[in-house]
Amino acid sequence: MYPRLPVKALPGDHDQAKRFFELIDGLANKRVAIIGDVIADEFIYGRIERVSREAPVLILN
Repeated sequence: MYPRLPVKALPGDHDQAKRFFELIDGLANKRVAIIGDVIADEFIYGRIERVSREAPVLILN
């Protein structure tokens, strides 16, 4: 519906990415257990049509 805005890196993001990959490289030859799930958030823009009766959720048009 709306054009996506360009994403710009914040100051310090490059350092965080570098540190992240250093940590990942350090996991070689180690056993790792991951508990949890992935949450992928996405913003959706639209006009609010109403509020759902079943839950406090906005219904977009």
